[in-house]
Amino acid sequence: MEESPYTFAGSYDIYKNEIDKSTEHETFGGFLECDRISTQYLVGDTNKCLQIDKFLSHLSNYGEKYTSDGCKYLNYWIYDKFNQKKGEGNYNILQFYESFKGTYSDQYDNNYLLNGCIKEIDENIFRKIQNLIDIYDKYNKLKNDDIQLTGDYCTSAIDCVSSYTLHVKKCHESYDPDFCMELENFRKLYNLRVSNVTSCKDLQTYLPSAINSNVVTIITPFAVILVMPFILFILYKFTPFGSWIMPRMKRMLNNSFLESYEGEQNSENANIYAEDRMYNIAYHSA
Repeated sequence: MEESPYTFAGSYDIYKNEIDKSTEHETFGGFLECDRISTQYLVGDTNKCLQIDKFLSHLSNYGEKYTSDGCKYLNYWIYDKFNQKKGEGNYNILQFYESFKGTYSDQYDNNYLLNGCIKEIDENIFRKIQNLIDIYDKYNKLKNDDIQLTGDYCTSAIDCVSSYTLHVKKCHESYDPDFCMELENFRKLYNLRVSNVTSCKDLQTYLPSAINSNVVTIITPFAVILVMPFILFILYKFTPFGSWIMPRMKRMLNNSFLESYEGEQNSENANIYAEDRMYNIAYHSA
């Protein structure tokens, strides 16, 4: 099952700060290979090539979760930066990255960074990521518990509510479970932060769930079906209930099989009888 592309949204600012500072106090003269592939695929934008190189080097020092979310942010960042350059020349990020992998493969021990990090991103997913980053951007202004929510902080909190309500509606209209789940994660943070706030007039201090109740209703029976075999196994192995229920289940299955078999036999006999009757009618008519 493919991972959600939105899981980095709540900590996007950490990755943003890291990639923004990756070119500070650097000179580009020594990066001849980056110059070459940037000229070929990025209209000479060596700075972007260097940022990607430095950011991947940064990710290589961390664990799986941080690295995975960092790669998702990098996908978003590349799409955002390079799409702004459309029409200015040959900006081909996937070809650039293939060339980049061939050039820098010896620098990274983590194969995931080179083989699984950069992927094409769907326009619809990109827009949803933008929406999530926007709402987290507003929340980050007031997330510190030491901040007294007044004035502009109240405005940011109210904007959070408006954005959340709008995006939840879109989520329910065209259901994207990953997007809805990230909205749900945001809801929990918001509710925890503002639950006791009284200093903002007309501020909604509790956001309703982003998970559609209809979806929960649909999912629940399937969850029960998936869990039931494990429950029966435990009951059979470790409780007296197993020795009581298993013979009865077998009898039910056997009875069901016999009924099905007898039904098929009766149907076949009826068909044979009908065929014989049609034959006799045809014979006498002749």
